[in-house]
Amino acid sequence: MDVDPAKAYAYLIRFLELWGVRRAAVNVSPEELSSKIAEIKPILMRLSVSILEANSEALNDAKEAFQRISSVRGIGATSASKILHLLRPRFFVMWDKEIAEKKYHVAMNADGYVEFLKKCQSELKALLAKYKELGIKDPESWLTRKYGKPLAKLLDEYNWLLTRPWLQRILALNCTH
Repeated sequence: MDVDPAKAYAYLIRFLELWGVRRAAVNVSPEELSSKIAEIKPILMRLSVSILEANSEALNDAKEAFQRISSVRGIGATSASKILHLLRPRFFVMWDKEIAEKKYHVAMNADGYVEFLKKCQSELKALLAKYKELGIKDPESWLTRKYGKPLAKLLDEYNWLLTRPWLQRILALNCTH
């Protein structure tokens, strides 16, 4: 992984803005975020695996990376997960308050994020087992090829859809007609 932390800043901030995290563009110091990204570079090198392969050591690394990124002034738990996902899209799953609290029942902090990742891993493993039962030999590869996204991103999108009350109301209306 050869990420230039200074160059990554503008990209990360733009990404957060697109996701509606407006305060990051105003409140985050480019130097501070770049410095934290540089600090976690060795951690990210160790996390070159999929969330499916995460063991306790990888989860401890994930916790440390989350703590360091979320310690940047203006970066909260939601933004930290999004930044980490951009840096390691196969490992880190994005979240927000609704996903963390309503679906996974975890706190919006580093410990909660590790619990969230464990639950995501378990959920993905169960899903892949069902695909294998259906005769798909390598469901992870099949899904990532089919949708062009890593499993961590696919799970994020699923979680987001499940936790949006307005969307649930629309789906309920469509099902009754």
